[in-house]
Amino acid sequence: MGTINTALNSIVWLIGLGPDETARVNVVSLGGPDTLPWRGRASFFDGAGNPVKQSDLNIGPGRSALSEVGFQEVENVPADSKAPRKTIRLELVGFNPQPDPPGLLANVDVFVTQTAATRFIGDPQVFPASPR
Repeated sequence: MGTINTALNSIVWLIGLGPDETARVNVVSLGGPDTLPWRGRASFFDGAGNPVKQSDLNIGPGRSALSEVGFQEVENVPADSKAPRKTIRLELVGFNPQPDPPGLLANVDVFVTQTAATRFIGDPQVFPASPR
């Protein structure tokens, strides 16, 4: 499950990836037809805090987007790790200029890269598009 930080408009997940896995963040804008698009960024970091991948997202009302990173894209493995897993941090940060935005829904899933078989789905949570 992700941790929501409304002061920074962010959700942060810590995820362990095995050699055959990919992590994906799925985001849907909950706004109505008069709502401006949600703008944000999905950033993946390795266990040492180095950036692995960033995706800028611009999601119109009722639409969705995703960003993903695979095991092979993550370089650093914690020195004390005895398992062939890589820890990544995923941050979803957003900004919406509307005074009372309806927010968005986000979740993370980890799946087997070759078969797309799901290994884990994070609990979806409503993420406010701006602090209240």
